[in-house]
Amino acid sequence: MGCFSDDVKKVFKDWKQDKLLEDLEADYAQLVERRVAEVEYGDPDTLSPKKRAILNSTVLRQALLHRADCLIVGTGAMLLAKNVYGMALAARGHLEATAVLGFFCNRVDTFSKGNIDSQRFESDIADAVSMHPVSTAGGPCLAR
Repeated sequence: MGCFSDDVKKVFKDWKQDKLLEDLEADYAQLVERRVAEVEYGDPDTLSPKKRAILNSTVLRQALLHRADCLIVGTGAMLLAKNVYGMALAARGHLEATAVLGFFCNRVDTFSKGNIDSQRFESDIADAVSMHPVSTAGGPCLAR
């Protein structure tokens, strides 16, 4: 299933933006391929800090993918409604998600260089996960 309705696709075609539509649909397909239905986490109290950090990293990845999924699907509805403000907020949402990903990459780099210990790394990743709730990560985006 693509990310845009037939009405949204028609807008792209009317604006002679077939290539942009094709690129967005291809990017969306890659995003969906990276999604998983659930992350088997288990009891956090019985996990080692290393295992918890790995699982939190996976949960963060899925949360960011879910956010990107919902934002791109939502932009189609906003495009039809000519909701420029909503489109701007979607762009902002993508930038915020990119910032979180940048923070994560920085933490991985800092940890791999030995500049922070595993407990700090695990705590920082857990904080990033808590800022991006994933209770609906397996569910559909409402704008479809």
